[in-house]
Amino acid sequence: MRIGDGHGSAADAAMATALLAAPELLAIGAALISLSVSRSILGQDVSGGVVEGLLATSLRPGAIFFGYVSATFAFSLLAWAVLAGAYLGLATAVVVIGGSAVHMTGEYVATALLIPLGAMLWATSLIAFVAFVHPSWLKVTAGLNGGPVRLAGILPALWLTPLSCAARAMSSGPTGSQAPP
Repeated sequence: MRIGDGHGSAADAAMATALLAAPELLAIGAALISLSVSRSILGQDVSGGVVEGLLATSLRPGAIFFGYVSATFAFSLLAWAVLAGAYLGLATAVVVIGGSAVHMTGEYVATALLIPLGAMLWATSLIAFVAFVHPSWLKVTAGLNGGPVRLAGILPALWLTPLSCAARAMSSGPTGSQAPP
């Protein structure tokens, strides 16, 4: 992300600040989407006996695990694509229509797309692991609704947010401006 010549307006600074945290916030949203989708699919299959039936067949447990991670990741990817498309479309519209001096670089767009994918893969793998090791943890209960599993699923994205925002802010200088390449 680059702000014009470094002498942008207050609106440009506000836009840059909002865009700075966006990839990590998208990662948190993507992890929550993945947790919900994975938990719904695997929770129903565990409670319905589908997983037990699959484990009783000649299929290797690793193949079943990989199949569930792949399927839940694919469904989560579809839901996340809507979220990412809406974000990037809105951000681009605000930057272009508003005549902002903030420019979204290719590196920024790649970061906004790739960080959430890692969070989604972690979340779907975690839910599949929990379904195989501790299936009772996927039961929907009043209140926390799987609090420890949900927390473990979004923890990497939560931990990444302040670190990467600080790293990007430090690399772009105190005003958020970068020298043109």
